[in-house]
Amino acid sequence: MTLACLAIPVLPLLAFLVILMGGPWLRGRGHAVALPAAGISFALSVAAAIEVVSSGPVHVPLYTWIGSGSFVVRLGLFVDRLTVVMLVMVTAVSGIVQVYSVRYMQGDGGYSRFFAYVSLFTGSMLMLVMSDNLLMMFVFWEGVGLCSYLLIGFTYERKAACDAAVKAFWVNRIGDFGFLLAILLAWTTFGTLDSLAIMREAGRHAGDTVALFGPLGPVNTLTLLTMLLLCGALAKSAQLPFHVWLPNAMEAPTPVSALIHAATMVTAGVFLIARFAPLFDLAPVTLTVLAFVGAGSAIFAAAVSMVQTDIKRVLAYSTMSQLGYMMLACGLGAYGLAIFHLVAHAAFKSLLFLTAGTAIEEVAAQEAPMEYGRSGRWLPARFWLLWISGVALAAMPPLILIAGGKGLFHLASPADHGHPVFWVLGWVTALMTAVFLLRLVGAAEPRSGADATPLRLLSPRALGFVAGIVGVVTLGSVWSPLLGWAWFERFMASVLPSPLRGAPPSAAEGTLALAAVTVAALTLLAAAWGALRTALRGRAGEAPGPWERWGAALYVVVLNRGYVDEIYQAALVRPTLSLARWLSDSLDVGVIDRAVNGVGEASEYFGRWLSASIDVGVIDRAVDGFGAAVAGIGNRMRQIQSGQFHHYAIAMIVGVILLLGVYLVAGLAG
Repeated sequence: MTLACLAIPVLPLLAFLVILMGGPWLRGRGHAVALPAAGISFALSVAAAIEVVSSGPVHVPLYTWIGSGSFVVRLGLFVDRLTVVMLVMVTAVSGIVQVYSVRYMQGDGGYSRFFAYVSLFTGSMLMLVMSDNLLMMFVFWEGVGLCSYLLIGFTYERKAACDAAVKAFWVNRIGDFGFLLAILLAWTTFGTLDSLAIMREAGRHAGDTVALFGPLGPVNTLTLLTMLLLCGALAKSAQLPFHVWLPNAMEAPTPVSALIHAATMVTAGVFLIARFAPLFDLAPVTLTVLAFVGAGSAIFAAAVSMVQTDIKRVLAYSTMSQLGYMMLACGLGAYGLAIFHLVAHAAFKSLLFLTAGTAIEEVAAQEAPMEYGRSGRWLPARFWLLWISGVALAAMPPLILIAGGKGLFHLASPADHGHPVFWVLGWVTALMTAVFLLRLVGAAEPRSGADATPLRLLSPRALGFVAGIVGVVTLGSVWSPLLGWAWFERFMASVLPSPLRGAPPSAAEGTLALAAVTVAALTLLAAAWGALRTALRGRAGEAPGPWERWGAALYVVVLNRGYVDEIYQAALVRPTLSLARWLSDSLDVGVIDRAVNGVGEASEYFGRWLSASIDVGVIDRAVDGFGAAVAGIGNRMRQIQSGQFHHYAIAMIVGVILLLGVYLVAGLAG
């Protein structure tokens, strides 16, 4: 079993290395290496799931990675029921996406490179969910981020793809910084990075505090730790306010979108929260923040998806909305429900993306008039696949049991002493989900540009369908928890806490819920009335009234995604660039460059002084004097060379006499 567990993530990683090194020889056959690796990993994941269910969790220690004094990090793999659910889901979706990509990527210049990146992506995700300590998890957490950068920017010759990859990379790095701080805080608090040890010791540190600078004062340690973990989770799962990278990620090839949005990157955040559920249960403040962020992300993304005209962007925002549901479930303590929804979402969202990829190929445009069934350009099988996955997304019968995540309504229902605010937000989001489902399958027949108006989104056919969804959701809120996810809750009971029931709703919560219902109802009615009146007056040649203008303004805000990107540009990007330019002009140019130039000028002046005083005054004079002395001696010696033989003979005789004299003196002295 140990070797089987180790082989699950290692096989895709080996496939990546083989494709990378064998690129010139493999050419257009990268799938021949990637697909068998994915298939074997899936089979081993199923075998691991059977083993874990029958015999319990499996812990595979590997080796000591870091050993420095008391700081010891041992690498290992931990496989429990939560892990095997993720393993089966990731390997299954990855294998399906790669099979689909064989034809989709055919003829692409980066064919083998694509399968290499997908294999690395899959292997990193598998290692992430199997890691038994925080540091190892963080390494492969970053590996998943690196792979997302490579895959989103796969068509690097396109500027839009490069910009989207860079945006995804930096937004995730911001969230990952919180994850890194959480690792440091976990070490200082628990003295270990082992995930199981941290969760076992969490109860002993429930009352610990950590001192922060400024007016914050002492803060509960587990609250701060979980909030830091939450930063990484929200960025990875594209939740408010870190969601801005997700729509741009649609620049990647459609199979990449299916992989990222269904089973890998965006699900990592939900998995992280579920893995450390015992910590989050001891931090009610963090759970409250998580619930509100999840609910806000769900309703915001659902609203934006209603008015998008790009197929893949509709699906991208629907992913964000569904992940918001999962985060809301975690915030309410229903971690098993969140994981159940995650698995169901992976199934139908991968189907939606792959079906959309076929649509883009055949229609040759991503702008949606979604007239698949009427245009005759879609095969009936593909059309029904789109409907099946869309019905699952809206949690309609009979697939309401599959998409049991809508059982969240039961958990948050005021009748069950739950949280009425979240119950209301869940209802509103579900209705919006039904509307953009209609847009996706063509029932509302939206078109691009000026034709994609609120009137089309709220057509009689759409409104009638939404009215039907109300009854469906009502049944789902009662029966889905009993028939859909209750068995899964029991299956995960050994590794995840059971759903938390809140206290009876207070007067404040009831007032807030009533206000939310009122605002939502008035907003929808105003938008519908404004759109209708604008259309009627437009036909009659009348000027729009204040209600029509307000409804149109609301539509424009939603169409522009709440101007979140513009707010980031105004509040963060442009001030940062302005500060960088000011620092460049004042500090870099005004201080550093001046200092460097001053040192250069001083060095030049000192060099000239040395040249004039030492080089010319001393060295040159000494050299010139020595040359003159040599020349003088040479001149005198030249006078001896007269060219007369008798002069040379006399000199030789004198020399011999001198040598003999020296010899005799030396002999007498001895």
